Amino acid sequence: MANHITQKTEVNTSECKRLRCMPGDLAIISKGGSERLLGLFVRVVEPGDNGYDWRAEFIGEPLVGHDVYSGVLSSCQDLLVNDWNLTPIRGQLMEFSESAAEVCHV
Repeated sequence: MANHITQKTEVNTSECKRLRCMPGDLAIISKGGSERLLGLFVRVVEPGDNGYDWRAEFIGEPLVGHDVYSGVLSSCQDLLVNDWNLTPIRGQLMEFSESAAEVCHV
């Protein structure tokens, strides 16, 4: 299992919300609690777990951080992050179905 760090933020408690990012997007970490992560580029990989919207991977070198699951300090390439922490970077707006852009948390 890959080591993951987390962008510590409040979890959105709404049942359904529109997400700006999609799997495969390149994004920049533009908001959040950890200043050392602001401005870093990530690739959105897949829906997240543990109350986070996305699992993303850093573009470039891994960072040292606490693993989300074990709490152990280690070198991490992935992170769990909420959608509002990211600003997607796209060349053009893409057509996509409304169901693909909405995730329901039960």
